[in-house]
Order: sequence, then C-alpha cells, then structure tokens
Amino acid sequence: MGRERTLAKLGFGMIILLVGQYLLGMYTNLFVTIPDGVNGWQWMSNSLAIMGHVTLGTLLLVVSVALLVFGARARSRTWIVASLVGLVGIGAALAGGSSFMNGQSDAMSFLMAGGLGVAILAYAAALYVWALGVGGRQLAGS
Repeated sequence: MGRERTLAKLGFGMIILLVGQYLLGMYTNLFVTIPDGVNGWQWMSNSLAIMGHVTLGTLLLVVSVALLVFGARARSRTWIVASLVGLVGIGAALAGGSSFMNGQSDAMSFLMAGGLGVAILAYAAALYVWALGVGGRQLAGS
C-alpha cells in the first residue's frame, strides 16, 4: 500500500509537471518567435520561455524513467504500463521539440502536443485505476 501511494503521488506530480509544460509551450507558441533562417538551438538563449520549456521537458523525461523504475520495483503492472506509455509520449514530444528547433514545422508542434496528451492520459489512467483499487479496499474493509 505504501509503495502504491508513493507511485500515485509521483503520478499526480507528473500530471502537474505536464500541465506546466503545456502552459509554457502555449506561452512560447503564442508570444515567442524564432526568427526565420535561425537555428533554434543557437537562438534559444534569447528566450527564457524556450529555455524553461526545454529544461522542463528534460526533467519530465528523467522523472518518467524514475517512475517506471519505481513501478517495476513495486511490481505494479498499472504503473509499469502507464509509465511506459507516458515515457513514449514524452519521448515523442521531445523528438518533435528537437526537430521543431531546427525548422519550426507545424507537424513537429503537433507531435509535441500529441505526445504530451498521451503522457497526461497515461498517468491519469493509472491514478484512476489506483483510486478504484483504494476505494475497493476501503469498501471491503468496512
């Protein structure tokens, strides 16, 4: 029960970080313009919003791997599957973001958004399954 509760807290934390990443990405999309013909990676130091977005994306990758390891140690199928799906979503978003910095294409922006959505759904589904399990145990014990 203790490990599952810790995993649920981490999963909820991931959702908060992912929503923060979404908001930072939307801010960047609406209010930051990378000049045409400029390599976004070289220009990145001109924008705190882009630097924050890239940094938070990297942190999300690290935390998603940690959550997968914790889920495996707890032998929780729910958290292993959710973490794998979340990791794939975050990986897709990172790949799209890396490519976007080289050419600012709409397709890569869509890949970032899609990957983020997959990750949020994965962690939300795991929390839902966890909540059903906790509620079921509480009902059975009363």
